[in-house]
Amino acid sequence: MSKLTLPLAVEMLTDNSSSKRRTAAKYLRRSKDNAAGRALLNALNREVTDSRTWETQYHMVMALGTCHYTPALPRLLELSGETFDATMVYVALGDTIVRLRVRSPHDAQPILLLMASEKESLVDGAFRAMALLRMCPDEETIGKILDYVSEFPADSGLDFWVAAAAAGWAGAAVDKFLDRCIAGPRDDIRQAALASRGRVPSLVTLVIAVLPKYKGSCLLLRLRLQLRLSLEGCDDRPERFALGRLRRGLRRAGAGQGIRQHRSLHAGRWHVQQR
Repeated sequence: MSKLTLPLAVEMLTDNSSSKRRTAAKYLRRSKDNAAGRALLNALNREVTDSRTWETQYHMVMALGTCHYTPALPRLLELSGETFDATMVYVALGDTIVRLRVRSPHDAQPILLLMASEKESLVDGAFRAMALLRMCPDEETIGKILDYVSEFPADSGLDFWVAAAAAGWAGAAVDKFLDRCIAGPRDDIRQAALASRGRVPSLVTLVIAVLPKYKGSCLLLRLRLQLRLSLEGCDDRPERFALGRLRRGLRRAGAGQGIRQHRSLHAGRWHVQQR
């Protein structure tokens, strides 16, 4: 295939092959070109009718966020209320809704709105955007976020991205939260909290959070999946290096093969063959 260009990638969004549509979405996600927004939204509306192409849907949603196509926001909010077997779609929706709704670099109001949802994966995506955008909300907002995650069991996973984001936060409530994460049962969250306690940047936090004790587990596969999807859409060289290093570390730690063919995090179901 010839080197992709914006017009070619937009054209590929209508290709009969899911893999080619996915390739186009990844390219547009990296391009961050707002001109591709309408074509991406139209393609996503077609794509969501087929649950098998969850990964293509993921990249289309994320591309809408990086292209900052705000007219997609009403449709994305509508999709966040629908049912998807692949919970990574909710992660992408939560991440992108935050990116499209923020009015300033540290505006966490969109995160608070998504916290009202009953879908943990949607909130997880919002927290991921918060960490990767390095948000430093005001003390009151931080308190609301910490109160929210404290209502979930320590092994729920929602603490991870909050712990990573806390590298830029301060205050007694933040210290108490990090202490809880450090004392908790999950090593990835513990390492993220320890790194944030040392004010390590969030992506370096991810490199530190290699999980050798979870060999072959769903938890390890979940983190590998999130990192692979993040890496494919990242064009910042230091961040690509950090994410790539962690991905290789997770592979050495014993994560299972066939990550492309398996999915479903919170319900414990690993299915949905990608066409």
